[in-house]
This record gives sequence, C-alpha cells and structure tokens, in this order.
Amino acid sequence: MKKFSNGEINVKIGESVRDEDVFILQTGSADVNDNMMELLILISACKTASARRISAIIPCYPYARQDKKERSRAPITAKLIANMLAVAGCDHVITMDLHASQIQGFFDFPVDNLYSEPHMIAYIKREIPGWKNGIIVSPDAGGAKRSAPLITCFGIWSLTPDLQRYGHRRQAWYRVCSDPSHKGSQVAKRA
Repeated sequence: MKKFSNGEINVKIGESVRDEDVFILQTGSADVNDNMMELLILISACKTASARRISAIIPCYPYARQDKKERSRAPITAKLIANMLAVAGCDHVITMDLHASQIQGFFDFPVDNLYSEPHMIAYIKREIPGWKNGIIVSPDAGGAKRSAPLITCFGIWSLTPDLQRYGHRRQAWYRVCSDPSHKGSQVAKRA
C-alpha cells in the first residue's frame, strides 16, 4: 500500500486470494477517513481478486456516534459506513463495544459485536488493589446504560449526570448512587 503525491491510496495485493477467506484488520484510530478509504479499497481489491469471503475486523467502528438523526437534515453516518462496506464487497464485520447496538441493524450481512466488559472486570479485580473503593463515572445517560452492568458486578458507587442544556451552555446535575439498582439517588453536586 502506498500513497500518490495527491494523497490517493494505491493498493496492490501481493499474492493470490482467489477462493480464500480474507480477514482485513483496520484499527481506524488515528486518521479515520484515510483508514476507512484504505479498508474500502482493500476490500474492493480482494473482491476483484475473487476472494471467497471478506471479513473486516474494525475494533473501533468509524462514525459510530452518528447513529441517529440529531436534527433535521443531519446524516446517519454510521449507516453510510455500513453501506460503503457492503458496496465495497465486505461479507462480515467484527467490531467491539459499538456505541449503540442498533448499528448492527444497518448491515444486511453478519456483524459480530464483541464485548470487552468481561475482560475489563476480570482485569480490574485482578490487577487494581482497592477497586472496591472506586467510583464508576459516566459521561452521559448513554454511558450510564453501558456502565450499569459494571456497577452491578462491582457493587460500588456510581456518578451519573442528569444533563440540562441551555443553548450552547451545558449544565449538569450529578447523581450519586450507592446501590447498583440506582434506587435512592440523591443530587450530590452541580457542575
């Protein structure tokens, strides 16, 4: 893989992939747009070279936070990414911890959404002394839903914002919950 002077990506597959199952790993972490184009071009090159099945392994799914319309005339970019993968010739996507599970519904082929939570829990319990004195902090209500299983598993305090927006200003009331079921919440701090 190389780039031309104008930034275009040039891909050449160095060996035969005819009738092979191909797995392409694209982390997508740094320059998301270039990484996405590299992935699409690689998928297309493998499809053109008669690969039997092409699986894209994308641990960090690009544009995952744009999974619904926030306002009129706004794109659903996560769906666009799914469409581009399909058009390029992808047959299967493996990803991790999708921002929203509804993204799996954007695809007409199999998507495996792997979860890091069991490994995180085991790591924290094994490697972090004093984890029982920790607090799980969520950045927003969506994060609170994702952190609920951790709160239940660890049985520790959590901090969840109750956001109020006023124009471009953002204010938050934080709720401290001592029990994993969030019963008996109380306002602890205004930020």
